[in-house]
Amino acid sequence: MVGIYRRGGGVISDLYWSLLSLNHRGQQSHGFAVLRGGEILRAVDLGPLPDSRRPDPGAMDGELGIGHVRYATSGGSSASELLADAQPVLVEGHGRRLAIAYNGNLANALELRRELEASGARLRTGSDAEVLALEILRGLGAGGLEGALARASGTVDGAYSIVGLIDDGTLFAARDPNGIKPLFAGRIGSGFVFASETVALDMIGAEPVGPLAPGELIVVRDGAISRSRYAPAAPERLCSFEYAYFARPDSILGGRYVYEVRRELGRRLARRYPEVVARVDVVSPVPETAADAAYGFHEVSGKPLEPLVFKHRFVRARAFMSRDDERPELIARKYNVSRRAAGRRVALIDDSVVRGDTLRHLVSSLRSAGAAEVHVFSTFPKISHPCFYGIDMATYGELIGFNRGPEEVARRIGADSVNYQDLDDFLEVVGRDSCVACVTGHYPTRRASALAEAALRAPHLRGRITEAMGSWAGS
Repeated sequence: MVGIYRRGGGVISDLYWSLLSLNHRGQQSHGFAVLRGGEILRAVDLGPLPDSRRPDPGAMDGELGIGHVRYATSGGSSASELLADAQPVLVEGHGRRLAIAYNGNLANALELRRELEASGARLRTGSDAEVLALEILRGLGAGGLEGALARASGTVDGAYSIVGLIDDGTLFAARDPNGIKPLFAGRIGSGFVFASETVALDMIGAEPVGPLAPGELIVVRDGAISRSRYAPAAPERLCSFEYAYFARPDSILGGRYVYEVRRELGRRLARRYPEVVARVDVVSPVPETAADAAYGFHEVSGKPLEPLVFKHRFVRARAFMSRDDERPELIARKYNVSRRAAGRRVALIDDSVVRGDTLRHLVSSLRSAGAAEVHVFSTFPKISHPCFYGIDMATYGELIGFNRGPEEVARRIGADSVNYQDLDDFLEVVGRDSCVACVTGHYPTRRASALAEAALRAPHLRGRITEAMGSWAGS
């Protein structure tokens, strides 16, 4: 997501180029909202933001705008539902119109939806983004923007980094009190930029200012900027999956380029498993997010680094973000394996092991190509708990690591071994305060903890826990 103030207009071009650099964060829909003549104009469409069709400045431009590429972690999966749920969402009431784009997920979205409907609100989408927007809108009349966010922080449980646009000429950016999702600020000339990753600032020549703090609100109005806290400061619990998978390698998180972190995670793996490393004779990454880790693994192990798995560059969809019924065919068409694997013992480096679908296919393909052994190394520790904060692994049953040790996981994907990153090693690299709830089951918010505990008592649950369980998990 991106929010931009560009003095004198021309915001749509900056929105386009900065958002294009974030296509990896969501490929199911994209959209823009721009303030023009006191009116918020909104345009959305399905799929990733195209690199061959830019928005028409004559039809949609101004000084203030926000944009979003969506990876659905709430709502339906049909084309009509994805289009209805596309962001930015636009809501109105209490004499105001408000558009927001946000990164995250609300653990108590269903409860909030019921409360809003009981109060007379008419929700038009299945997305929790509309719920969040309406929660903010309800508080605008009573206490202004800062008061509205303060009120929302007391009712909303989850992760939310937000960029928003109000029809009174206000652009704002806010980060949840736990700082689970990243959000960065920058300057471009006399204007301002807010984005999920620093690479979006780079793409339009913006000068980075730094990350928003947990519970911080930045408001741009009449060309002036103000910063405040709408919620008490708390330790940042940045999602650790950003380091392993989500963020681009040329983005900066925690003061370091992401590729530097991934390279060090690869080094740690090679040091942690010397006996397995001694068995292999070639190191190969699952492209693309594991490439830097594979290089670090190669540096420490001394084993040659060679690409044996290739990704179709024009199949842009990420298997992790795809629907269950789409994933098998996408994986089969997306990857190709070199026959140079024949007779070799392969260290296959991947960013994580979630469902095991991609690795099962790749291990089988390497064996068909003649690989003598395939040892999987995961830069991320074993994932055995669902995420309620914006990663769509929202049930226990879909996680191959739930109630299974590395040996059983290896059997299920057909590998000779599966070697996970040690949790202490991981936290030493990414930061001790990072959110690793998907590994430990210790969630930074109360509602998410209650949902996880309740879901363990419902082993046959189908669908996302936040949507399937409703308010049954208790308060």
